[in-house]
Amino acid sequence: MSMKRISLDAVIAKYKELMGKAKTPTTEQMLTHIHETSQKITSSGGIVSPPAIVKILSSNGIITNKRTLYYNKREKKRNNEPL
Repeated sequence: MSMKRISLDAVIAKYKELMGKAKTPTTEQMLTHIHETSQKITSSGGIVSPPAIVKILSSNGIITNKRTLYYNKREKKRNNEPL
């Protein structure tokens, strides 16, 4: 799988979008850790990838795995509406 470079503006926009959807302080804290790490990678010219984020977070004592970054929970159906 090839990775593409993303702009710092795209990183910030995605962070704001996800923070708006966060429902718990724990989720907000993890998003902040991921955002800060993504900013560091992007600002130094690197390519943001789940393995890179996991490696940096674990070196800072934050335990996570790349599956956490890939997880995309679908919203529950309401009143039998299709997703």
